[in-house]
Amino acid sequence: MREYDSGIGMRVLAPVIIAVLIVAGFGATLFWPPGGNGTTTTTTTTTTTTNGGGDGYGPLAATFLNSKREDVVFFWMCNSSFVNDDLSTFYNQQHAGTFVDGVQMWRNDTDYCRIEVLFSSAGRVSGEVGPTTWFWLSGSLIDDGIGQMNDATSHPEYWPQTWPVDFFVEVYFEDLTMFYIGYTSSDGLVYICNGTWTGGYTAGGWPEIGELFEGYWLIEGGHLQASISMFYSTITNTVSYPE
Repeated sequence: MREYDSGIGMRVLAPVIIAVLIVAGFGATLFWPPGGNGTTTTTTTTTTTTNGGGDGYGPLAATFLNSKREDVVFFWMCNSSFVNDDLSTFYNQQHAGTFVDGVQMWRNDTDYCRIEVLFSSAGRVSGEVGPTTWFWLSGSLIDDGIGQMNDATSHPEYWPQTWPVDFFVEVYFEDLTMFYIGYTSSDGLVYICNGTWTGGYTAGGWPEIGELFEGYWLIEGGHLQASISMFYSTITNTVSYPE
């Protein structure tokens, strides 16, 4: 990922980091260094048990995320085919040579959302969507997405198994916790985990993760495709490359 000027100073928030675990369950070894740029790959699989149906880790995660919808500070996306390839290709049509580093989606107290696209050459460019669109995006990701997924009966030893990741989004909350959702089409799996963040940012402008906890593997099963399309259309219809 290219470096960019985030325009955000390091913020000092509450010193207490609150860890929230969604559920105790099957094991998955996580390799994702703080800062969010894990590149280790492996084809090793581990057989696991599964809850499946409507009582697996996907629905449990959806319930957890819905309980914290009013506490969301922002969504963060970067280092994925969705951001670096799909969005870059779109904005290249507006300005040749454009590369998209990341997308940050800020929620305010009235549920309006400021979408900031981070361009390598133009910095941060923003646009705003209303509460209806914000709930529409959240619902497609949580309720219609991971909430509908079954547990994986087998999974790779490490996340991500292949690189690049097709799509991922990190959700950051007011209590300094965060939640990660990642998808790789090569194996049709979604990886979810939660953790903490410091409330600050790295020198490159990334949210600074404190700790990530044990993760859980889900079968994507086509449930994430509508959400990915909604994120794409919302971002590209809201933010234009500056003249």
